[in-house]
Amino acid sequence: MPKAILAKLNRLFSSFFWGETHGKAKRKWKCWRILCVLGEERGMGVQDLAEVQGILFVKFAWQFLTHNSWWARYFKAKYAKHGIVVEAGRACFGYIFWKKVAEKFPLQVHNSRWKV
Repeated sequence: MPKAILAKLNRLFSSFFWGETHGKAKRKWKCWRILCVLGEERGMGVQDLAEVQGILFVKFAWQFLTHNSWWARYFKAKYAKHGIVVEAGRACFGYIFWKKVAEKFPLQVHNSRWKV
């Protein structure tokens, strides 16, 4: 999802919490960034959509690397040549999505262990 749309949705969530009374904005007791902290860490546990989107890309990257479902096979056929992940060209359909997923591969490799 484009950053502008994520920012707009976060503003809508924020206005849901703060709202307005008689056309005047209510007092903001905490900033939105603090509300997005986990409840155990003194936040409200509201999730920032950009962070959620990043987590979903990490999940997709993990499933791409470890699963053999029909969509994983499709993406492997399209973006992995002989088991090696290649970068898609700009003209390729789904380029932006794949670019975001490919950005998460180093994170996956760094936080994974291979069990033999």
